[in-house]
Amino acid sequence: MLVGSSPCKLETVNTSVNVRGKWLRSLLALVLGVAATMIGVSGSYAATNGNVSIGAGDAGKGAQYFTLHLSPGGSFTGYVIVGNVSPVPATLDIYSVNAATGTTSGIVYLNQNSPERTVANWVVPAVSSVYLQPNKSTKVYFTVKVPLNATPGDHLAGVVVQNAKPVTTTSHNFGVVTVDRGAVGVLIVVPGPAAFKLAITGAAIVPTSATGTASVQIDLNDVGNLYANPTLSVTLSGPNGYHQTVPVLPCIPAKEYCGQLGTILPDNPIPFDFPWPAALQPGQYTISITGSSQQYPSQVVHFVTRFDLKTALVQTIPNAPRPPVVSHLIIPAWLLLLVVVLVFLLLLTAYFLGYELPRRRRKRETGIENDPKKRAAAKERLSRL
Repeated sequence: MLVGSSPCKLETVNTSVNVRGKWLRSLLALVLGVAATMIGVSGSYAATNGNVSIGAGDAGKGAQYFTLHLSPGGSFTGYVIVGNVSPVPATLDIYSVNAATGTTSGIVYLNQNSPERTVANWVVPAVSSVYLQPNKSTKVYFTVKVPLNATPGDHLAGVVVQNAKPVTTTSHNFGVVTVDRGAVGVLIVVPGPAAFKLAITGAAIVPTSATGTASVQIDLNDVGNLYANPTLSVTLSGPNGYHQTVPVLPCIPAKEYCGQLGTILPDNPIPFDFPWPAALQPGQYTISITGSSQQYPSQVVHFVTRFDLKTALVQTIPNAPRPPVVSHLIIPAWLLLLVVVLVFLLLLTAYFLGYELPRRRRKRETGIENDPKKRAAAKERLSRL
């Protein structure tokens, strides 16, 4: 199963500057090299996964996936750009799959042999495989045909590239098989009555599968026909007057967990583990949950249930009132380029003041000393002063 968001295409930055001075050229090359790498990452619109890459071809400038508004019976032809970024020639498989909601929310693309192909059957690549030399890419066309009985709303599939021969590494009689995959989403929006409808059908206090710490497992589903990114608020009331709500408002996403989920796709139920920041003692609890979405403010759902906790659970993060989240800082490419230009100008100024200007002064003084006429003229100017 391939987990991820929309793929991006890495850009290459080519910079050419003519500079005198060996040390300055070397330093400038280092600065520009680092800048090119940083700009390539921050301003990217395609993805490289292992030895394969894929981009959203003619989806539009800067688009990371295809968004197609098609009526039942409608069709579309486009292309993705697939690449072999390995050091050897390779055969890459091309196929389409259904998208689904991951257990932690967000979009996942199903495996090649998955029997769930409702939307995948609408998306047909022109070829099933391509053979590419190292570091080469090519266009792969695909056609979308929406069936006449298609229902209104959002339908998401993915065009996937995968290395045809998985890489097997063996160490101490232990083998690991690596399959490199990348996907471009194809979102097909069929017109008609549509809405996002979050449904909460159950909740329980459980240890998380990974760490065994406290969490509230919430059974979620989108019973509508549009996707969204919902937000949850959970309140636990329990033994000895225990009462706590997560998140506590106002909530700062960069510093704490604010109950924000990834994408929830229509008709994809998941058991979502909502991390709990405190230890919980055995006893009877009332679980109150509110679900909402900034995309559809009118869609608010409330759910209340009781749960009898038999075993004590430790808090998610010891000595922390709320579970933290990782904040990723994204710096715009133009700002990085501006920094590079400023650094270059500073280096150029330092080079001129520290090397070029003294060199010219020494050359001028040496010329005066070696020329009797210039030496006499200089003495005369000094005598007048």
